[in-house]
Amino acid sequence: MPYPGMRQNKEKYESAGFRSEGTRIGRTGVDGKWLLFMGRECAFTARSVRTRFKFGAGKECMKKAGQHKKRMVNIEVLRLLAMMMVVSLHYLAKGELLEKLTGPLSAKGHLAWLLESFSIAAVDVYVLISGYFLVETGFRCRRVISLVLQVMFYTCLLPVVLILTGILPVGEITFYNILQCIFPTNMLHYWFVSAYVLMFLFTPVLNAAVHGMKKRQLQTAIVILLIMESLSKTVIPVRLELDNLGYDAYWFMVVYLIAAYIRLYGIPFLEKKGGRAAACYIGACLGMYGLTMLIRGAYLLTGQFENFIESAYGYNHLLTIGAATALFYVFKNRETEEGEQTQAKAAVTGEGEKTQRKDAKVGEAKQVSVEAGAAGGLSGFICRIAPCSFGVYLLHEQVNVRYVWPFWLGADKCGSAFSLLWHWAAAILTVMVIGLAVDHIRSLLFRGAGKLFAGGRLDQGLRKIDGLVNGLAQ
Repeated sequence: MPYPGMRQNKEKYESAGFRSEGTRIGRTGVDGKWLLFMGRECAFTARSVRTRFKFGAGKECMKKAGQHKKRMVNIEVLRLLAMMMVVSLHYLAKGELLEKLTGPLSAKGHLAWLLESFSIAAVDVYVLISGYFLVETGFRCRRVISLVLQVMFYTCLLPVVLILTGILPVGEITFYNILQCIFPTNMLHYWFVSAYVLMFLFTPVLNAAVHGMKKRQLQTAIVILLIMESLSKTVIPVRLELDNLGYDAYWFMVVYLIAAYIRLYGIPFLEKKGGRAAACYIGACLGMYGLTMLIRGAYLLTGQFENFIESAYGYNHLLTIGAATALFYVFKNRETEEGEQTQAKAAVTGEGEKTQRKDAKVGEAKQVSVEAGAAGGLSGFICRIAPCSFGVYLLHEQVNVRYVWPFWLGADKCGSAFSLLWHWAAAILTVMVIGLAVDHIRSLLFRGAGKLFAGGRLDQGLRKIDGLVNGLAQ
């Protein structure tokens, strides 16, 4: 049963920095009483209705809570990079630049498949980023509603703009297209959004499972899921009927669990210094390309394995998820390295233990400030534009433009490997700039509209639903 003293003093611990979303009250054992905040246990003691946090645990927990809400520059850079990789994938595939592997390959074709190898991990990276933060965050209905409204902004308004500019003839609009625009999630307007929303709706269940399992149990569960979803397709030279190449919510949930494990326990092998994570990412990408060329060679010699040639480019391939995890750690490790550099500088000041502690606190405060985007300059700019990166995907993958925009940006003019490289880089930069600008405008409009509903009945109703899902209902 929940500890009544904490229930009655909800306002007190909320004012101390603990939020109701994602918080659950309970007791463990006979004598121990604990506050479980965002998946982390913090000890407390209480007498009657007065609650008093133990200094060390409460302070550390509030510190983690504050840092959790701040944007980490290194992860935001990875978010932008992942979107650039997504644009790369779509430019190569829908611009018809990936030459068929069943025939001869030119130098341009080899370069295109090599670029594909270094970009294919983008989707898994995006889900890893989401899982890394959502595993210690309470469920919020507003997050789902905001995402759906953001999607509808592009699915409903972009066709209107295309019609008014004469790019899209009115006669080409069908009833099915209208349904796709009005119900984008249910009609698979964007497969990623449909899979992501379903995964997000399962996050309360996933988080409860993750925090209720021991480390070894979570490891075993992830290994079993990877054997079912990844290992089988990696080693068996046929296309399995159950294999959906990772284009579904089931695979997203597997990646979510991997992200949760990274957040809670980490992967020591990839946390080592010396660029091990970067080497693993490069090795996995080159492994995809090499494996594909090897299977292609077997096909050209035997005429077999045609459906297996491109298997390494599925989102659920072991090399793909391995590359995504390694790339995630490349940027995650930047935070650790900067923190160690700050401590090293504080240690060599030679001004005594008191001065070292003061310098360490100052360095930590500066690091947190940068992560929050409060600092000016490049860091602040990155933290402001990174949340708009998803709009880049929604813009260029809208159903009315997804197969034509690559040719607007010269996909049909890539006659050589050098020309391909030039047009590829220019297309990515162009789509990113336009997409970020458009979604920034959208975010300003949504922010203004959101203020009209803040504190209203709808907002209060959504908060009650959040409380019910998170186990906080009275």
